[in-house]
Amino acid sequence: MIRRLLSLIFKCISVLRERLYRKGVLNKVRTHMRVISVGNISLGGSGKTPMSIWITQKMNELGVKTALLEKGYKSPLGRNEVLVFDSNVNAGAERIGDEPAMAVNILKGKAVICVSKNKSAGVMELQSRYPQVKAVVVDDGFQHLRLHRDLDIVLIDSEEGFSGKVLPMGKLREPYSALKRADVLVFTKSDSVEASAMEELKGRALKINERLKVFFATAKIFSTAPLKGLNIMPVSSVSNYAFLHKKLRDEGAIFDKYLAYPDHYIFSEDDISYMIKVFKGSSADILVYTSKDAVKIKAMLEKHKLRTCEVWYEHEIKNSGELLKLCIG
Repeated sequence: MIRRLLSLIFKCISVLRERLYRKGVLNKVRTHMRVISVGNISLGGSGKTPMSIWITQKMNELGVKTALLEKGYKSPLGRNEVLVFDSNVNAGAERIGDEPAMAVNILKGKAVICVSKNKSAGVMELQSRYPQVKAVVVDDGFQHLRLHRDLDIVLIDSEEGFSGKVLPMGKLREPYSALKRADVLVFTKSDSVEASAMEELKGRALKINERLKVFFATAKIFSTAPLKGLNIMPVSSVSNYAFLHKKLRDEGAIFDKYLAYPDHYIFSEDDISYMIKVFKGSSADILVYTSKDAVKIKAMLEKHKLRTCEVWYEHEIKNSGELLKLCIG
């Protein structure tokens, strides 16, 4: 009963806050750059960061100087501290957080990266330091209403669909009616759901907002070693390790033991020691970790000369060219 009441209060606050910004009672921060927000409605697991990195990478390849803004979750950065740098800078996860560090590894000097827990402050600092940047992709920006956006992209996990409940009853940050302010909706992991169910999800989304441009994305896994027939032990600190394990098995990997830590987990030397102990006590030939975790544990594991493999997944978006056109504007 209490959780239901809290959920109702949380929902009312979310709706009221959105209305105050829409009516202009609360002022928005505006910039000369094109602002593209990539966000979601539920907590974690929809693939915001891989999508944000992909859009940033593709827009730069198309000649549009685009920066990436990351929050740096669980980093030691202060609330109003802003870091802006070219992605060829060697910035470790212990300083900027695991997702920004992963972005640095992927973009490799091809984009400017800004890390700030205050997104509005980050955008203004970015504009001041890099006036040549024409667009910025804001990772996890849908709820940051203070920042004006030119394009709002929302991701929804196809497996979850519209089954969630607002916090604390469920994982929703705000009700599904928030899709009224979105421009683009991407259903991720769409290969995990029947085609008829996907059409039903699309229909439900368009009933909420008939202006939505709807796309479907599947998850393609990549690895630094062939996985087929490989006896592995996966280690991860992601929001949905079950999905990762499913993709690994789909690729032909074999395993019965694994270690799954909370999302954005900060590993200690004791954790590494325990990891090695479990690995050596298993039948696995190779220890597998994600790119998100590589920036935190790879260097520590290399000292122990273990056989390891890094895995990551990328979104494969149907009609991706159309999505990029919307991003460029």
